[in-house]
Amino acid sequence: GSSFLLFCCCCFLLVCFGLGVLVFVGVFLCLFVVVLGYDFCTRCRGGREEKKERTERKRNNKWKKTAKVETKLEEKREKEVQKQTLELRTRNQRKKERTKKKKEQIALEVKTNQQTNKSTKKKPKIFLFLQFLQLKFSLPFFLSSRQRLPQE
Repeated sequence: GSSFLLFCCCCFLLVCFGLGVLVFVGVFLCLFVVVLGYDFCTRCRGGREEKKERTERKRNNKWKKTAKVETKLEEKREKEVQKQTLELRTRNQRKKERTKKKKEQIALEVKTNQQTNKSTKKKPKIFLFLQFLQLKFSLPFFLSSRQRLPQE
């Protein structure tokens, strides 16, 4: 009987030890899984946050690039507008100068025409006498048709 009792005690101790080991291992595994899982989750969350930050940075960079491009385009448009206004001004100025020159030329021509008219109006007295005779007696044979003065 005593050997049976010793055997039972040994079995009980073995079972308790095995159960203790199992419980210990189970608790250890649970803790290991919890710690690993937490670490993994934080790493994932950190990775997600880093990814968000990266995408945010990319988006900001894109906005900056597009803003730079837009400012460059605006500057280009402004330069083009300035160029066009300058061209218009110079064109208008040239036009004004041309019209001014034309006016001066016309004024000069009128002046010269007036001077030539004055010089042609000064006829010799004999010619005026013949014209007087032509008017008075209507004698066309005194003056040829080319020499006749316009009758005022």
